[in-house]
Amino acid sequence: MSEPRPYLSEADIPESYRADIDGLRAIAVLAVVGFHAFPGRIQGGFVGVDIFFVISGFLISKFIFKALDQKSFNFIDFYSRRVRRLFPALSLILLSCLVAGWFLELPKEYAQLGKHVSTGAAFVSNLTLWQEAGYFDPVSHSKPLLHLWSLGIEEQFYIFYPLVLYLIGHLSKARGRPLLLLTLASFVLSVFQIGADTSAAFYSPLTRFWELSVGGLLVLAQSHHDLAKCSLSRLVKNSMSIIGLAAIVLSLVLLSPNSVFPGWWAILPVGGTAALLWAGSDAIINKHLLSHRALVLVGLLSYPLYLWHWPLLTFAQIDASEPLSRSIRVAIVLISMVAAWVTYKYVEQPIRRRQLSVGLTTTLLTAIASIGLAGLIIYLLQGIPSRMPPIIQQLSAIEFDHSIQTRVGTCFLVDGQTAQDFSKCNDNPVEGRQFALLIGDSHASHLYPGLRKRFGEKVNIIQRTAGGCPPIFDVESRSMGGRLCDEVIQYAKRWVSQNKPQIVILSANWLFYESRDLSQTVASLRSSGVEKIVVVGPVPQWHDSLLKQIYRHYRESQQPAVPRKMSLGLNPQVVQVDEQIAMTAASLSIDYISPRQLLCDEQGCLTRYGESLDTLMTWDYGHLTNGASQYLVSKFADIVGQPNQ
Repeated sequence: MSEPRPYLSEADIPESYRADIDGLRAIAVLAVVGFHAFPGRIQGGFVGVDIFFVISGFLISKFIFKALDQKSFNFIDFYSRRVRRLFPALSLILLSCLVAGWFLELPKEYAQLGKHVSTGAAFVSNLTLWQEAGYFDPVSHSKPLLHLWSLGIEEQFYIFYPLVLYLIGHLSKARGRPLLLLTLASFVLSVFQIGADTSAAFYSPLTRFWELSVGGLLVLAQSHHDLAKCSLSRLVKNSMSIIGLAAIVLSLVLLSPNSVFPGWWAILPVGGTAALLWAGSDAIINKHLLSHRALVLVGLLSYPLYLWHWPLLTFAQIDASEPLSRSIRVAIVLISMVAAWVTYKYVEQPIRRRQLSVGLTTTLLTAIASIGLAGLIIYLLQGIPSRMPPIIQQLSAIEFDHSIQTRVGTCFLVDGQTAQDFSKCNDNPVEGRQFALLIGDSHASHLYPGLRKRFGEKVNIIQRTAGGCPPIFDVESRSMGGRLCDEVIQYAKRWVSQNKPQIVILSANWLFYESRDLSQTVASLRSSGVEKIVVVGPVPQWHDSLLKQIYRHYRESQQPAVPRKMSLGLNPQVVQVDEQIAMTAASLSIDYISPRQLLCDEQGCLTRYGESLDTLMTWDYGHLTNGASQYLVSKFADIVGQPNQ
C-alpha cells in the first residue's frame, strides 16, 4: 500500500478511514507542541492529550465492537497490532534519549532518565510520575520522557478495555448501560480526586478512563438500531461540528497550567472532540478544515511528532545556560517535524506494511524490552557517574537534606495539605519573649535554618510557609497557589491578629509575583499592630540548576576547580526584580534585605560559601542549602531593633 495509512492499525479497513480524524489529530498534536514550545502563547494546549484520548477510544471501540459482533475478535491479534503500531517509534525515541543523556546529563538526572526509559518501555510512566510528584520534584524540563505519561494511560486502557467489553458482551445483552456506568464512575472519581489529590487525578488511569470510554459510548450510540435509523440533517451535523470546534478552541483559550484539571474542565475538549466525531466526515468543519491535506499530513505524523518534540526541547534546555529563545524553539519544532516525517517514512511505514506474525511481534517486544533493561541498569548503577569528570562525580555524590531543616509537611506545607496541618508545627509564641513570624513560599522556608541560628537566641522564629504561596494578602492579585494558599493566607491573617508578633518577615520567589501587591499585606500587618516588617528579596537563581551550570563551565573551560563566583547561567531577571522590590519597600517604609547584593558582584554570584565541595549555595536552581542559608543570614542586618518608621 503506497499511500499514507491511517494512524491506528485498527483502522486498516479502508472504509473505516476518515481523513478528518487525522486532521483532528493534527489539532491535538499542534496544541501540545505549541504548549510545550511556547507555553505563554498556548496556555491550554495540554488539552491536546485529551483530544487524543477520545479519538483513541473511538477508533479502538469501533474495531473491537465490529470484531465482537462478527465473533472474530482475537486478543493476541489485537495486542500484536498495538505492538506493531506503538513499539517501533517508541523504541527509537527511548534509545535516542539514552544516547543524548549519556553526554548531557549528570549522574542523578541520567539515573532518573534510565528509570523513565524502563517505565516508558513498560508503559507505566504515568504511575512512576504520579509516585514522583511533589513540590520539590525536579522541574518538567529536566525530564525528557515526561510526555510518555499519556502513552502509559492509553496502553493500560488498551490492555483492560477489550477484556471489559468482552465480559460485558458475555454478561449483558446491552453493552451501553455497563459502559455508561463505568464512564460516569471514572468521571466522578476524576472530579473528586481533583479536590483530594491533583497528581492522582492527572496521572491515574482510573480518573482518565472516561475520556477514552466516551469514544466507546459514541460508537455504541451511532450503531444503536434506533439512532442509526435517524439520519442527522446537514444542519445538525454542521452545528455539531461548529460547536465541537468551538469547545476545543475555548479550552485552549480559557485553560492554563493553573486551572483545576482534568475534572469538570475536561468536559470542554472531550465533549468537543466527541461532537466532531459524531458530526461525521461530511460536516462543514470536518470536510473543509479537518480534511485539509496539510492537516491530514500532520495528523499522520502526530504520533512520532508527539514523541520527538519534548525530548528535543528538554535536551536543548538541559544543554543551555539560559532559557531557550523563541527562534531556537521554532527551530526545534521544525526539527521535530522533520524527525517525525523520517520516523514515519523509514521506521513506522516499513514495519506497518509487514504482515502480522509471531516473528515480527517477538522482535519488536525483544527490542523494547532490551532498551528498557538498559534503562533499568543505568538506574541501578546510579547514572554511571564514572563517565563524568572526577570533580563532577564528587559534586553529584553530595546529598543535601533540605526537607528536615525546612520542616516540610509541618511548618512548610505542600500540595494535598491544608492550613490545619500547621498544628503539627511546634513553633509557638513564648510568653515574655519577642517572636518573629516568617511567611511565604519555599524561598521563605529555606531562610529558616539561617534565621534560627542567627537570631534564635534573641527572638523566637516562627515559620508558617507553604509551597507556591506568596505572602500577598490581596486575593485578586495573588493568581497562583489555589485553595491551599487561600487557606494559608487566611490562617496568617488570623494568627497575626491573635498573637501580635513584633516582627514579620516576608519572603518568596518574587520572580513569579508582583511586588507592588505587597501594599495590602503591609497595611493589614500594620493594622494588626506589627511593629517591624522585613522583606527579603530573591536569591540568585541559576538556569536549570547550579550544579548543571558548574558542569557546563567545566565543559567550556576544562578547568577542574569550581569557581568561587560565576556568572554563567545566572537568571538576569533577578536583578530587575530585586531593584523593583527595593523601590516598593522604600515606598512602603519597610525594611528590605537584598540577598543578591550580599552574594554577588561584577564577577558573578557565589557558587559556594566555603572551600569544600559540599558548600554549594543552592541544591537546585535557587533553593539555598542549609549551610548557605546560615551563611546568607549571617550577612543580614539585625532584624531585631527599631520598628519601621
